Amino acid sequence: MKLHGKKIGFTQTDSYNHYFAALKKWAKPEFIGRLTDIIVFDPLTTKNFYDIIELFVKKLNNKWNMSIKITEEAKKQILIQSKKTIALYGARKLEQYILELLGDLIADYFERLDRNFENRNFVRNRSVVIDWRDDKFFIQSKRSFDEMYTSA
Repeated sequence: MKLHGKKIGFTQTDSYNHYFAALKKWAKPEFIGRLTDIIVFDPLTTKNFYDIIELFVKKLNNKWNMSIKITEEAKKQILIQSKKTIALYGARKLEQYILELLGDLIADYFERLDRNFENRNFVRNRSVVIDWRDDKFFIQSKRSFDEMYTSA
């Protein structure tokens, strides 16, 4: 199918033929005969990973009934620190890394605010911002974060 002179949808392009030829070298004909199609995925970009981080944070917001914001610098540092894991396992392990990182940060934050951490209503409906400063992740309330950056 063509739209405005451009092909859309799945097509057998030169890259498809290239991958199919490589597959023929690697696999037996019995295996190749069972394949119905080859799907080639483009590598994820940094923008894609930033969007994935936002999706994971949004998921945690709903799960923990909180408002967690994460700065661009913190996103960048998450990608830097999880670079080896992403290279080996892709974006799925990124979610686990974010969960561990944010879980520890938020737990420490609320424990510092109130040593009586048993009151779960205290944790609910809190707005926090995760930032990267002085070579470490930093968490603070959204209100004090806004005050710090809008008063300058």
